[in-house]
Amino acid sequence: MIKRLFATGKIAALLALSCLLVQGAGASLAQTVLLNLGDGVHGRAQYHAGRSDRPVVLFVHDFLAAPSAPVVDALARRLDRDGVALLVPTLSLGIVARRDPLACEAIHTHIFEQDLVELRQWVDWLLGKGRTRIVLVGLRYGGWQAVALAGQLLSPAVQAVIMISPQTPPPSDADLPALRSAAAAGARDLMRQPVWHCPSYVGPADSIYSYVNWDAAKLMQAVKRSTVAVRAIVGGRDKRLDAGWRTRLDEAGALVQLVPDATSFRDPRHLGSLLELIVASLIIEG
Repeated sequence: MIKRLFATGKIAALLALSCLLVQGAGASLAQTVLLNLGDGVHGRAQYHAGRSDRPVVLFVHDFLAAPSAPVVDALARRLDRDGVALLVPTLSLGIVARRDPLACEAIHTHIFEQDLVELRQWVDWLLGKGRTRIVLVGLRYGGWQAVALAGQLLSPAVQAVIMISPQTPPPSDADLPALRSAAAAGARDLMRQPVWHCPSYVGPADSIYSYVNWDAAKLMQAVKRSTVAVRAIVGGRDKRLDAGWRTRLDEAGALVQLVPDATSFRDPRHLGSLLELIVASLIIEG
């Protein structure tokens, strides 16, 4: 059932946070973690170590993004108040210790499945630190990948998925059978196709196919099959998340939590409600 939740409070001060340092009374210093992902690639993450008796949040960024999102900074500070640990990896996308967002027009050789492999390695890193309760939180496309990741993990430590603004993909005119055949044949010629928010994504067939093939139908199947709770927090005025899309998520089994006046959680008037919903979910699921 879709739940309607109303924004409360103003937290504009949260937007002034640094992505490397969580400031304020009782706040903790973020650690930079480098992880050997294999094949000469090292992943990079920011880790806010909370209390060992509290859950840990693994945050998955939006498509091609890096950890400069105000939502991440605000979330780090809010979770720190409750002693909740936060791990924010930056997917390498084939680049050693990547720090910056990757442009749509860059040459993309990474694929969807490689992203999930990296995220599983970060889950293993958390397990190695003795973390027994993990909640996956994904922003926009990161929510899709968080659901896909949860479906692959066998560890009981992963207890829930929270999708933030899990928007529907824009229409694509990609010829999926042709892309699939070219990818299977190992074709390395560069192509241009619309992929998610990128009107001109550049890469070989396997990279393009891996992302456009993980479509809305696959997401709904993954939500239906999920063995852990899936929540979707959406803005009521976000035109990329219309009532039909919210209903599909609801019917697939996700708990859709609606902040009616929000268009984007970049707005500090609604960011506070988002943070409190995440914390409430951690109490219930974590």
